[in-house]
Amino acid sequence: MFNRNPCKKKKKQIKASENQRKPIKKQSRNIGILLKEMASEAEIVRKPRFLCLHGFRTRGAILKKQIETNWPQSVLEKIDLVYPDAPFPAQGKADVEGIFDPPYYEWFQFNKEFTSYTNFEECLAYIEDIMIKQGPFDGLLGFSQGAILSGGLPGLQAKGLALTKVPKIKYLIIIGGAKFKSESVAEKARDRFLKTKWIGAVGILCRPRCHSSSTGPHYSQI
Repeated sequence: MFNRNPCKKKKKQIKASENQRKPIKKQSRNIGILLKEMASEAEIVRKPRFLCLHGFRTRGAILKKQIETNWPQSVLEKIDLVYPDAPFPAQGKADVEGIFDPPYYEWFQFNKEFTSYTNFEECLAYIEDIMIKQGPFDGLLGFSQGAILSGGLPGLQAKGLALTKVPKIKYLIIIGGAKFKSESVAEKARDRFLKTKWIGAVGILCRPRCHSSSTGPHYSQI
């Protein structure tokens, strides 16, 4: 049977793209609360600065476009956002292909079960180098694979396993995140005594890479 509606597939793709953006748009509702919390910190006399970690096989410019399209200007003018590209070129097809132009990058690689990671230590060193050169940063903003990294970094930092040369991460903005599924990495990142404050959002169709259970029970949610 021939397809009576040749645009149907394209419409579904556009709809899926719109649903992927929903958690990013939804997140803006809570940013004001976080900014007020940060403004109460006496040591912050400038705009709060966040390092923004994009999703798997996308790039910094794509996350920037998603954020700036969905967040109100009243929020954007009060926060300083830095959007680096991940260190490794995409090693396979990107989910955003056909929606956003290449190039695409990934933070690290993993097996089919998401339980074993490649280039993970190199990724952590790369992020620390960015934070040294472009910091200081008050917090991290992460989407999808970038959200998984952002959610785990404070625990790794607290145990001296990552980001040892930069100030402690105080705030997190998690969009479409999850915990590490690698048991060894998840255990290292887990710290029930962290005082990192976070806000997060997950969309119905957002399926972050390295997916496991929800992010954040060991943080102070705003």
